[in-house]
Amino acid sequence: MSASFQLSFAAVAALVAVYEARGALIERRREPPAFGRTPSRFARWRENLGELLLRGPAAPIFATLCATSATASFMAGDFHELSPYVLIGNPLTLAIIEFFAVPGALLGAFLYPFGLDGPVWRYVGFGIDLVTAIARLIGAAPGASLPVKSFAPFAIIFLSLAVLSLVLWRTWLFRAMAIPFAMLGLFGAASGEGFDLAVAPGGDAAALRLPSGELALLGRGKLSFVGEQWLRADADTRAPADARGGVSCDDLGCVAKAIDGRAVALVTDRKALIEDCARAAIVIAPFYAPEGCGAPILLDRRKLAETGAATLRFVGERVEWRTARSPGEDRPWSRAPKQRAASASPPGAEPLLGEEERLN
Repeated sequence: MSASFQLSFAAVAALVAVYEARGALIERRREPPAFGRTPSRFARWRENLGELLLRGPAAPIFATLCATSATASFMAGDFHELSPYVLIGNPLTLAIIEFFAVPGALLGAFLYPFGLDGPVWRYVGFGIDLVTAIARLIGAAPGASLPVKSFAPFAIIFLSLAVLSLVLWRTWLFRAMAIPFAMLGLFGAASGEGFDLAVAPGGDAAALRLPSGELALLGRGKLSFVGEQWLRADADTRAPADARGGVSCDDLGCVAKAIDGRAVALVTDRKALIEDCARAAIVIAPFYAPEGCGAPILLDRRKLAETGAATLRFVGERVEWRTARSPGEDRPWSRAPKQRAASASPPGAEPLLGEEERLN
């Protein structure tokens, strides 16, 4: 159920379904008209249109349209973006690859044992450089990447059923089942609730919604990948480096105010635990926190081992949780974490230090 499988399956299934229709079209054209009847003008126009789309220069564009349509919901759901210019970029790069890479690879492999393959690889390299240049040009165009907010949990299920209905059923009556599925999926895509706090499974990074309504990143380092995913899930086009406002960080951790005013602390050094556990409403730590931490919500290594990555939404005084692992989940591919005594400190852990001890 990974993103790579979803994209690959949807694209290949769409192409197979379309070219099965092409084979059926060819078979119909070979068959003599029933009872000597000549096909109607509409039937001839439909067949000519199908021939134009499935053969000749329009075929790569039509194939790209089919594959892109089938994978669009998974791209939006998994990567929180849509690329409208793919209908331009994919056929162009496909034509360049077929002109440079395919014949060059065959010829280069043949000439390699004789030591005569050098010029061929330079020819292939020129084609690769051309593909990269076109990708950069299209990627830099306005609107090349449209951010999409995170979906409601049920949206991707109905969007998947819509794709399957189109590519698996053989009659248009059954394929029409895709319409209600797609409508339900689009409703779910538009009604995603979002999150106010997202915590990485390691507890070393988090994204918090500030009183201004924007997300801010907490943690050490640039947080380039995970930060970009959180911002995209919120339809935020900022770079991770620009999402640091409203957060105070030092060598011991980061603190910030959530959208509802509660204090959130991400602790990176045990020396800050006693102060942050006393002052913050939510404490996040990448290590085991002792039982004495008095924060109402503690997301330490012990808790995150049970939940995996977690997102929280603040609704008044109530906190709504969404976690990667279900409570008590224990499956062959996702074993439950080993139980650990709540009062036990990990080997080598330092005890909680008071403010006076830290200053001394």
